[in-house]
Amino acid sequence: MNDSELSDVLAAIEQRTGLSFRSDQQPAMQRLDIASPKAFIKAIQTEPDVYQELVNEITIAETYFFREPKQFDFIRHQVIPELRSRRGDSTILRAWSAACASGEEAYSLAILCQQESQQLDLLGTDISPDSIARARGATYREWSFRGGAMPQVENYLVKTHTAKHDQRYQLCRKVRNHVRFQLLNLHLDDYPNRSSGLGNFDLILCRNVLIYF
Repeated sequence: MNDSELSDVLAAIEQRTGLSFRSDQQPAMQRLDIASPKAFIKAIQTEPDVYQELVNEITIAETYFFREPKQFDFIRHQVIPELRSRRGDSTILRAWSAACASGEEAYSLAILCQQESQQLDLLGTDISPDSIARARGATYREWSFRGGAMPQVENYLVKTHTAKHDQRYQLCRKVRNHVRFQLLNLHLDDYPNRSSGLGNFDLILCRNVLIYF
């Protein structure tokens, strides 16, 4: 496509998703066998499967358990004690993991709250249906525990698949029960929305979004 057509495609992607796309990337057109830029623009606006393919390609799902340990230390030693001092030890921490990808950040907070005997109501959201499906499945390879996270997580894992170079683990139910996931495009203006549980949070984790601004 020429420069004008490429500009039209990139503008349509940004308008539809709120995400910027680099001009050196080829947004799913070749793989979906859509040769015409106009046809591709129409497809991402009207065909859910094409839109989902696009979202999966342009989102960055880099995450793992207890990423940024200082953040979780701050929650453990500052946020939770301050919340309890204000509202009592039996209070529920209402938290939101925005752009949660495959769920490792959200589940890390759930594990931390288990360790601190802190009641938790946690929502994880992402623009990608595939990411939300993986988060709900809560099954992970060892790569998700890199950076020294395994000692904090291992007591909450069950081995589900054992093969050479392909060990997998599923989080136990007592952690998963405190986290719920739903689709959300942060580019839209349909939140906060208390009817869907998107509002009145004590804690919002949004580093996975802010670092890409």
